[in-house]
Amino acid sequence: MKRQLRLDKRRLPLRYKAAMNIRDKPTRTAATEIGARILEVIGDDSYEAAAARVQQRGGKVTAPAMHKWVQGTGEITEPNIRAFCEAYGVSPAWVRYGVGERSANAAPRTGLIESLPKEVRGEAIDFIGYLLERKQPLMAREQLGRYVTMIERIQKDMDEKRNGQ
Repeated sequence: MKRQLRLDKRRLPLRYKAAMNIRDKPTRTAATEIGARILEVIGDDSYEAAAARVQQRGGKVTAPAMHKWVQGTGEITEPNIRAFCEAYGVSPAWVRYGVGERSANAAPRTGLIESLPKEVRGEAIDFIGYLLERKQPLMAREQLGRYVTMIERIQKDMDEKRNGQ
């Protein structure tokens, strides 16, 4: 009588792993544009490493949450996106919408105010301030504060240029 070989199902995964090249990393793909930008930012970091970096900046993120961000199935809260962007040095607007400069430290584009005719520059800044005041109940307080600070800087810069010329 011949003996029949019995397959030990517990050992199959070990054989599979042994045959697999350990250096082969599974490629990650994103289901959304924001997910693609997140993958671009984290680069070779694992989801665990990325989540740890975000947690160091005050974010409340786990590795599965990072995976959900990339797949587009998880919601990214504003504090978490800020912590993520701070951890990786990228702009929140670029991560969320793909607009503006990627780097958070990029210098603002010069010439936007200067491109307007001199007689309407002040009016344009005042109008932007007016719009922000009207939208104030709809905006986050911190976001509004950043916009108001930016407008004040532009006005100060315009005044300095006016007085210097």
